[in-house]
Amino acid sequence: MNTSVLKNAIKSVPVFAALDDAAADELAGSCAVQAVRAGERLLSADQPAEQFYLILQGQVKVFRLSPKGDEQILHLYGPGKTFGEAAVWAGGKFPANAEAVTDGQLLVVRRQVIQQLITRNPETALGMLAGLSGKLQEFAALIDDLSLKEVPARLAGVLLAESKRAGAFTFELTQTKRQLAARIGTVAETLSRALKKLEAAGLIEVTGRQIALLDVPGLQGLYEGQ
Repeated sequence: MNTSVLKNAIKSVPVFAALDDAAADELAGSCAVQAVRAGERLLSADQPAEQFYLILQGQVKVFRLSPKGDEQILHLYGPGKTFGEAAVWAGGKFPANAEAVTDGQLLVVRRQVIQQLITRNPETALGMLAGLSGKLQEFAALIDDLSLKEVPARLAGVLLAESKRAGAFTFELTQTKRQLAARIGTVAETLSRALKKLEAAGLIEVTGRQIALLDVPGLQGLYEGQ
């Protein structure tokens, strides 16, 4: 990936939006681009947080495992998203695991590089705080969804998010039903029943892995509890 493309990718991320061209060039030159394969573990819970990642290509899931080994997907990120930065900022350990869902490329941003960048560019700290604030809002929304919403409502929210990501009302699921179930805190059998419920209500149409949103306002109302 050439330097110009990498710099543009860096500056498009909220965490680094405050950087000027010189600082973005410096960061691009100080970080390594890592190729990853689908299924590759990128970080593990309780691992020292020495680096975080910017997704350049591909998709990554952030998840936790229960004592029984059940997986709860916390986030599913694509190009332009970062993960792991909160733990790096705190200087502690990662609270969750991350794994590549597809082949891709990541920019590896090491803690030492960020410390040096902040020393020379204090505005970077403000940009990172703004980015971390956004992550806190994401986690607050996830907690609300898992604790206050029923499975069909959670599913409606995820399908709306996937439609927005795809830029279309008809799209193919980029994850298995097991992964989608884990994302909304349930199991595959309950997910299947929820899909059928939404389909019977005329909100969606399911054809294999393809989902068509037939009633977006209806899905939004279900997600919001209206």
